[in-house]
Amino acid sequence: MFSRLVCTVGRLAPATGRVGLWRPLSTCQPRFTNDTPQPVSTSGRTGLAGFLESKTGVTGAGTLGVGMAAYLISKEIYIINNETVVVVVVGGVIYYLLKKMGPPITQYIDERNQKIQDRFYGFHNAQIKEVEDAIVDQQRLDGNLEVRHDIFSVLRVRGCHGDVSIIT
Repeated sequence: MFSRLVCTVGRLAPATGRVGLWRPLSTCQPRFTNDTPQPVSTSGRTGLAGFLESKTGVTGAGTLGVGMAAYLISKEIYIINNETVVVVVVGGVIYYLLKKMGPPITQYIDERNQKIQDRFYGFHNAQIKEVEDAIVDQQRLDGNLEVRHDIFSVLRVRGCHGDVSIIT
């Protein structure tokens, strides 16, 4: 019944009313949203952490952790005692110290590691030098061994098979 009334009123209404209803309210050009897909997270996380980061962003995992902790505390599944407070405070102090003192500590550790590597490579290079010198000495000895064949051939020609004292 109501639909018949709407159709009847629609026929009786002036034509300008319908045109006015369909006219856009703004005279500027419509702006379309960028329909390009969002880039995939390049953090390299896999598993649950990667899933959460792709769905909620970087802070989603932290928010989930705080929410779960609040739920567990509110349902009295986990009860906060003095040890918990100590762990939180010590963890906060360690985090703060690492954040503030991290660069000098890492610089010291890097310098120390570099000194150790320099000492190691110094010994390593010295051993390589010794082996190369031994190879050069061995090549000189090989040259002397080749001369030995010439000496024996000279001795054979002279007829001195057992007496080497002739060669001096």
